[in-house]
Amino acid sequence: LSVDQDAAYASFYTGKSAMFYFSSSGLTGLEQAAPDFVQDDLGVFKNQPSELLVAAGSLAMMFAFFYIGTAYLTSYGTATLGLSRTTVLSLGLLAAAVFCAAIILSAIYSDRIGRRKLVLASCIVAIPGGLVLFPLLDTGSPLAFLAGLALALVIMGVSYGPAGALL
Repeated sequence: LSVDQDAAYASFYTGKSAMFYFSSSGLTGLEQAAPDFVQDDLGVFKNQPSELLVAAGSLAMMFAFFYIGTAYLTSYGTATLGLSRTTVLSLGLLAAAVFCAAIILSAIYSDRIGRRKLVLASCIVAIPGGLVLFPLLDTGSPLAFLAGLALALVIMGVSYGPAGALL
């Protein structure tokens, strides 16, 4: 494997890369090519603040919905709603299939409309989605639990599909 270092350096100059891995020899070359970027302790904060905020904000929302959907709602369904563990885990498997489809479809769709637009849309939908999640779950119905769990995982999946390419 080889790395086109000119392309790597160009990504720093054009602001297209918030993170980049260099071997020790690559870092030495970068220090010579872009000393202000490497020697500045606040490099990414100073040179790419908007990219950093987009990455941090979208990832915070994305993983919050993931852990609410996978870990917390499993406990909430059994302890608070009184659903059986078998029911909650079975509904979790169905929601995981919907989650997988949301990831695949959003990754494909992001090629058409743009990654940033799709991640931003999922972050916007997360606001009302989070507000309706627990009233929906509190009906106590297994179908409502499936809908709430799928809602949380679809919101997360829509941003997860294009996240790698965006960041």
